[in-house]
Amino acid sequence: MPTLDTRFFVELFGQKDQIKLKRLKDLAKKPATISVISLHELYKLFTENEGRIIAEHRLRLIQASYDTIDITTEIAINAAQLRVHIKIPTVNSLIGATALKNDRIVISDDPHYQQIKGLQVKWI
Repeated sequence: MPTLDTRFFVELFGQKDQIKLKRLKDLAKKPATISVISLHELYKLFTENEGRIIAEHRLRLIQASYDTIDITTEIAINAAQLRVHIKIPTVNSLIGATALKNDRIVISDDPHYQQIKGLQVKWI
């Protein structure tokens, strides 16, 4: 079961190209997980761009559709260890460490994930 990155949902909710949108929607129907870090990023992004009501509605939909993976102490430390060796944003290190810990493929087009050794990354 893959982990859907923040970018997946940004594309899903903002995609204008009908072919890409269909691929995103098809993938969105499959079982997947999402990191609590992505929920944080999405709430902030949706609130800033479209308002609190839309942000809260979208997050309820996401939470109802996918299993949420929490950040544990082990994941936090592993993420910090990743950042010692490679220069990636904190949120990407946390999502990447979460996916590694739970043996998940990350669905994202964010190039930072390509730098994490052992992490499988795919895009639509």
